[in-house]
Amino acid sequence: MTPCLTRPRNCSSTRHCSTDVACYGGVLLADALHRAVRSEIASFAIVVEAKDEAARRFYERESFLPFPDQPLRLFRSMADIARLYE
Repeated sequence: MTPCLTRPRNCSSTRHCSTDVACYGGVLLADALHRAVRSEIASFAIVVEAKDEAARRFYERESFLPFPDQPLRLFRSMADIARLYE
């Protein structure tokens, strides 16, 4: 068994955003990834559960890869994430 971190869902939909209000899905994800890299918990990857196809596309744009047998479950390796913050 490989240790991984799971991440709770956040809204990646723009449905509730107005033109005057910024949508923070990407910012929240970046903050969570940065905190995971700084954490002392040893893990191989971050695993996310997309609630639908729109959420899956959001995570894929952020370089998450789907599990072959579960397309709404995606992961990104900690090594890949760590390179973002070097």
